[in-house]
Amino acid sequence: MMYLKREIVINAPVEKVYSALITPEQLTQWFPNIVTIEPKIAGKISFRFLKESTQEDKDHEIVGEIVSFIPNKELSYTWNFTTKPEYNKNTIVTWKLERLDKDKTKLTLIHSGFTNADRLQYDDHNKGWSWHIKRLENLMDKNTNANEIVMKYLQAVENRDFESARIYVSDNISYEGPEGLGSFNKAEPYLKYLEHLNLPKAYIKKKFVDDKDVCLISDMNFNKQSVTALIFSWYHVNDGKISSIRVAFDPRPFTQKK
Repeated sequence: MMYLKREIVINAPVEKVYSALITPEQLTQWFPNIVTIEPKIAGKISFRFLKESTQEDKDHEIVGEIVSFIPNKELSYTWNFTTKPEYNKNTIVTWKLERLDKDKTKLTLIHSGFTNADRLQYDDHNKGWSWHIKRLENLMDKNTNANEIVMKYLQAVENRDFESARIYVSDNISYEGPEGLGSFNKAEPYLKYLEHLNLPKAYIKKKFVDDKDVCLISDMNFNKQSVTALIFSWYHVNDGKISSIRVAFDPRPFTQKK
């Protein structure tokens, strides 16, 4: 038999981490879009992932039943991917929590029940869990401040790792650039736009941080236009994610026809 295993240390109390695994309002901040869960042995679960978030052609749903329920220590449930008939193997997801100190928790995920014949299902879940656990870790880390979140986001964009960049922006991010150069209110189209732009590296000249707000003054050298632009950007962070971005610069070298 094959199984997936992930271990991370989260800078948050074990009660807070457990709540993120069992409370619908917490689960929807890092995992499915719609949750039904009965927190008891034999309780039913339903996780629905909307196509707008997954960028697939339809919604997906996982259903199961809780088989182990020890508050703040362990949670385990069966896992049946009903909307993907090629995933015909019912598996088991187990979360184990260990209190390391009052503000630090070791979290272990074990997804078991795969065989060598389930390689496609195993590989897809392996990738999916890596993505979602990063989202959980980002949500839970109480020591992650606005500056750290913005810097991690910018580093991911610079590396053209837009999958990682997605972790740091809210679903309904508000982006406004100079007039005529785009505005967005959803994460996926904004990141697709950013990927298409293929911007050069921005060199930060000055940074201002005030609680949940980070303002940057940067230079960006556009070789094709033979111009260096002075970029002003304002990031607002809410609930551990960037919720709005305002960017200002002189767009005329990029919009005027030569």
